Amino acid sequence: MSKFWVSCLCVCATLSASAIGPRVAIVAAATNTANEQTNTRFTDPRDMLVNDGRFSSVTIISTTQYGGGFTPTLIDLLQYDAILHWTNDSNEDSVGLGNSFADYVDAGGGVVVSVFANTSTNVMRYLRGRWQTGNYEIIPAAGTHTEGPVAGTPGTEGYIHMATPIVPAHPIFQGVGDVRLWWKTTTQGLRWGAHRPTNTNVHLWGQKIALWDDGKTAVALHNDHPNRVDLGIHPVSDAVALAYYDRTSDAGKLIANSLLYSAGIAIAVDLSLGDTVSPMAASRSIDYTVKQGDIVRKIGTVQLPTVPEAPARIYLLRSLTGPITIEFDGASYLRKKVHAVHAGSDLNLGPVVLTNGDPDNSGEVDAADIDAVIANFGSTNDGSTDVDASGEVDAADIDIVISNFGSVNE
Repeated sequence: MSKFWVSCLCVCATLSASAIGPRVAIVAAATNTANEQTNTRFTDPRDMLVNDGRFSSVTIISTTQYGGGFTPTLIDLLQYDAILHWTNDSNEDSVGLGNSFADYVDAGGGVVVSVFANTSTNVMRYLRGRWQTGNYEIIPAAGTHTEGPVAGTPGTEGYIHMATPIVPAHPIFQGVGDVRLWWKTTTQGLRWGAHRPTNTNVHLWGQKIALWDDGKTAVALHNDHPNRVDLGIHPVSDAVALAYYDRTSDAGKLIANSLLYSAGIAIAVDLSLGDTVSPMAASRSIDYTVKQGDIVRKIGTVQLPTVPEAPARIYLLRSLTGPITIEFDGASYLRKKVHAVHAGSDLNLGPVVLTNGDPDNSGEVDAADIDAVIANFGSTNDGSTDVDASGEVDAADIDIVISNFGSVNE
């Protein structure tokens, strides 16, 4: 865990104040391409998640060595609340990627791994390094995949269906009905598609919660890491290849639900910046820190781009139940502490108003803040002493400091 907190001092997850769903990323070796941002094997699942409407942003990161591909570090991944990973070509560095993913899980990020990253026998197509040595894997790697229908099935095309879930009340299955994988027959008579894990086992720390109708694993969880989900499905639809999952079924919703679940509980807050004009001349960034006692559980930033109040959500591991303290701090605002109890489900903190007037960030609105404003009087778009974000350091900024004189950090 210590590596996470050192890294988080440099780069932290950023939430959009205009959208309150989790920020997610597709981090995959979907295919070797010169442009992953336009290739359908990347954009098809991205568009599905965007159209789902429950995510504030969906980013594509290729992990191949081609085009814009690279191996993201923990710092890169901390921008997101959850990530979806699969392979259909080789990762640039499967060891480095496995190390980054393990660090990210420790940091509270959600990771959903899908076919073929949990079935391939190619060492560059499954996660290695600390991902394996630290027991983050659920479906054992290199177990190969099964395709086509159940043996003895007649016809030239059809479906593999997800059976009734083993744990039907699990949030991953909310609103999920029939999930179907297409299989087809080639002109050479080969039955292909409906790709799913051949290995029906999961690691001792794993738990299967849904199967395909032939008994293969459809959904599995990690008993020690509630932010880990494995799916026995290739997350590209039949819009790209006819024998992938049927996009008219609930397969897309299953994938989206898995990402939402792995992101954790949502802590909703209506953040408001006191004594700040609307619209603001420049955006304001407010840092947040979630603590349990003296232990830091999550660090991130809420961006308010144009107006000084907006809803936002912070995502926290489901397993971290008990009292929590969330600290908000940034720009010329004093630190505000909010106390709550994490009971394993979503929280609503309600309105949180930050006191303005501390441009020197000393933790107290005092004479030094008045001096700082006067020293920059007449400056435009000064991020620190333009207290009210009007675009100019003026008498209104002095008035705010005087009005809140003597106020201190909580």
